[in-house]
Amino acid sequence: MWSFMLHDLITGAPICPLELDSNQMGRRINDTDTGRSSFTIPSRMSRAQLLSTTQPRSRVLVKRWNGVPRYAHVIKTRTWDERTQSVGLVHEDLRGAITTRRTTFGSNGYSGNLDINNGLVITDTALVSVPALLFWAGSEGPTPNYDLPVYLPEGKLTNALAHSLALPGTYTKTWWDYDGKIVDTAMREVQDLDGGPDVFYEPRYDANGWLQWLMRIGDLSGATADFNMTAAKRKFFDGTWEENDGNAANVLYAFGNGSERGKKVKTAQTSPTLPAAERIVPYGDEESDSILQSHANADLAVWKNPTVQWNGSTFAEVGIRAGGTVRLYHKDHPVHADGWTSLVLLGDSSDLTNQIPLSLQTIGAPG
Repeated sequence: MWSFMLHDLITGAPICPLELDSNQMGRRINDTDTGRSSFTIPSRMSRAQLLSTTQPRSRVLVKRWNGVPRYAHVIKTRTWDERTQSVGLVHEDLRGAITTRRTTFGSNGYSGNLDINNGLVITDTALVSVPALLFWAGSEGPTPNYDLPVYLPEGKLTNALAHSLALPGTYTKTWWDYDGKIVDTAMREVQDLDGGPDVFYEPRYDANGWLQWLMRIGDLSGATADFNMTAAKRKFFDGTWEENDGNAANVLYAFGNGSERGKKVKTAQTSPTLPAAERIVPYGDEESDSILQSHANADLAVWKNPTVQWNGSTFAEVGIRAGGTVRLYHKDHPVHADGWTSLVLLGDSSDLTNQIPLSLQTIGAPG
């Protein structure tokens, strides 16, 4: 069954359990998710305790199934409804609540016109190593309130660890302080490149019940959940399938730095098996030819075919990991081929019931 606990954002320390009258929370790889909750103030909770334990930006609402964290959202807004005598909360996952509000300045803060330490420099590095370096820059600063309980599989995400795990590659980029680059913006730039890694912040508890986030980067595969769609009783239900050509394009242009005839533009296109559909994607003042070409290639991979989206629901006890594999078996189906179809879990959501709506995509399809 579901239970809820409030935690401190900086330390991850548990604060107090919370009983909710309503709740909706979600999670998505490579993206953000928001949710809403409401509760009646317990008689044992004083005004001071209420205001402290639900303080926006400072507190995290963790949703657990049988004690295991599934969702963790930072509280962003709280309201009081005089009519219902209840408290309302709006909350968002770590990526939306924090990385969109941190810069790449790093531990020294904004360095202005100094000749050194005035940018986050990435040189000849594999793309899979870059998100950790970006998050480190956003979780370090000149004061202690930048710290976050975010871990890599090898341990606490620190400057030394992020750099020691950096793999060699071809990606070179500097995010200058004077550009005021936001961590999430920079991370999306990296993820949108050809071969860009997936990223997901997975909540977990340490041995003492303190909240941590495991930063999963690259291959997010997990255990496979199989569902036989020919069975009389199924644990995958309310399924839908959609093929949408609304955003499809088979000729992509990546626009970068410059103006008029001097503007940098790179192109990617497929063989002409479908009528031509062009799309222009701006990439600000990007000057690197190789990065612009990588963007064009990645955009083509995403949009060259109509988007195929699968949706359905399962039960909370199934416990599919974000980025994990869902396999559906069909036989004599009017749309789907006989046999197993492998899908990746892009995200899911939940309320106070045990039914979990899933967002899925064919393995190998763009996210």
